[in-house]
Amino acid sequence: MSRSSLRFALALAIGMLLAWQAPRAQELPVPVVGHADDVARLAGVWEGGYTSDETGRHGTLRFELTAGDAHAVTRLVMVPVATPEDPAPEPVVLTLHLVEVDSVTVRGVLRPYDDPEWDLPLETHFVGTLGGDGITGAFDSLPTSVDTIPTSGRWWATRQRPLAPEL
Repeated sequence: MSRSSLRFALALAIGMLLAWQAPRAQELPVPVVGHADDVARLAGVWEGGYTSDETGRHGTLRFELTAGDAHAVTRLVMVPVATPEDPAPEPVVLTLHLVEVDSVTVRGVLRPYDDPEWDLPLETHFVGTLGGDGITGAFDSLPTSVDTIPTSGRWWATRQRPLAPEL
């Protein structure tokens, strides 16, 4: 394993640890829109992450959807890049606004959040492809102001276990 791959793996592991220590109050139900059969394909507990080579930011994600439900509980945590001014930045909890599924395509939008570097609002759109127990995709963070630069990255998630319908 290369030194940069080892650093990335270590940073991701630390980010995941911090993610689970961040406040739980941000776990809000998010609507999941699509045909019932398509939504059912997302049932389960999904865990993964994301990274942007452009910004160096990375983070973790967790998505839970109970079979038969049209709302998911999600948790997204961003780990900002360390700087000399802030060598240990606090993780930022992000919030999903909407998830849509159409056959094997999963897409959605995050609620606008302040870019940790520029302190200006960003809106992030994502799209991914569902294949069995995995989803891989890309995202674009778009500025809501002319003062920031659009960025992109990749994301992934793996189903950890299915969730049965609640009785």
